[in-house]
Amino acid sequence: MDSKRINKSDLGQWLDKIAEEYELFGPQEEDGVVQFRPVESGSELNLEYANSLVPPKSLFFPPVEGLFSYRKRGEEIDLEKTRPLEKDRVVVGIRKCDVQSLFLLDKVFCEDLVDEYYKERRERTALIGLACPTPPRSTCFCTTFDIDPLSPEGTDILLTDVGEEYLVDVVLSLIHI
Repeated sequence: MDSKRINKSDLGQWLDKIAEEYELFGPQEEDGVVQFRPVESGSELNLEYANSLVPPKSLFFPPVEGLFSYRKRGEEIDLEKTRPLEKDRVVVGIRKCDVQSLFLLDKVFCEDLVDEYYKERRERTALIGLACPTPPRSTCFCTTFDIDPLSPEGTDILLTDVGEEYLVDVVLSLIHI
């Protein structure tokens, strides 16, 4: 694993470069509610959040999605599968507990009966995790389930807040840094 450091003031610019090549998602706060949404720029992200109300798993397993479209011409019916993603994407700021939930979804959707849409989203999404800097909050369950909130496992890159900088642990990444 390769480690680097990035000044917090430079993080937005680095994420902006990533957004030029990938669809970028991350935590945004609106009316006190944090959700993972698409962003145009790293400056739109809120990396100081505790937990999101809507977990980022909805980026991989949306509550509603179209699987195909069809066109009827006389007696003929043409089916066209929809594509889950138009381009590769990067999710920034995902916490270790949410990464762990993706492992569980992987077992459900990628083992016996494979959900092609879920699998494509997982394969075409890089995860930039955000380590939890303080001991678990009362709403956290990491330590109850032996989840190390500082572990990079399951992420491509892990950001750890070390004051004015982030420690950047590069595990395995599709992203050029």
